[in-house]
Amino acid sequence: MLGRKMASDVQKFVGTDEVKTVKFWKSVTAEVLSTAIMMIVQCSVPLKWPGNNDSGTTVQIALGMGFVVMCMIEAFGHISGAQMNPSVSIAMLIARKISLLKAIFYIIAQCSGAFLGSGLIYIITPANATGGLATTTVNRDMTPAQGMVVEMYLTFMLVFVIFGATDSRKKITMPSLVIGMAVAMNICTGINHTGASMNPARSLGPAVYVNIWTDHWVYWAGPISGAILATLAYNFGFVLHCTKKEKELEEEKKYAETLPDPTVIERVCGRYCGTLNSGLMPARVTSESTFTLETSDSTAHFQL
Repeated sequence: MLGRKMASDVQKFVGTDEVKTVKFWKSVTAEVLSTAIMMIVQCSVPLKWPGNNDSGTTVQIALGMGFVVMCMIEAFGHISGAQMNPSVSIAMLIARKISLLKAIFYIIAQCSGAFLGSGLIYIITPANATGGLATTTVNRDMTPAQGMVVEMYLTFMLVFVIFGATDSRKKITMPSLVIGMAVAMNICTGINHTGASMNPARSLGPAVYVNIWTDHWVYWAGPISGAILATLAYNFGFVLHCTKKEKELEEEKKYAETLPDPTVIERVCGRYCGTLNSGLMPARVTSESTFTLETSDSTAHFQL
């Protein structure tokens, strides 16, 4: 019995059964499409067109990315979760919200979507306006290690907000709005430091076309480590503690519901005491439906 349960748990964690379903492949396709659309916006906003001295400002980029993330979650969230980010998929895997195979295929899909979305903008944009195609690089006055810490922090914040906004115990009608705002906030915070990627796929797509790989590892190590820390902090720190307290309260509530009604006990005690001349001791509950009434010279058991 224990062996079967363990085998079932392993199978569920790996996800061997769901790979055979149409729903699984629909969700993978949704990740490709949603990530591609996100990258189209990401690569378009910062472009510097000829005759226009202004490229996308920090506010424009933050709003553009915040809005597209919000829209993609609303459009694809019920299909795949609209994760669009390998770091988020790894976080969901650790939290046991998706299977191992789904996480692997999601990451492949997200990188493919980033490649397609970036490629579309690269193809349709004039060469003199392409520039770096929104490639993320660490600020020249910073070290790669500093850049990694920035990406770790930004992704930690994003993933922590995602877990909080999608927590089933909270009644948030539009978690997409909260998550989109978190993306915009983080871009405003870290764009001058590292470009505020928070997403390995987002950094990979443009880098392939413009062939800029300087400190590219930062955009994998930073976001993934930040996502892991956020997952551990939220699910195995705050939530685990809250869950234990909730279970204790729930158990106390269930136990209280099984106890005999106090008014019934009083009524039965009154009848019994009328037949006795001896002193009455306090009633004692001995099971869910039985209580014991003791007097100075006798003991009675009542079934309710």
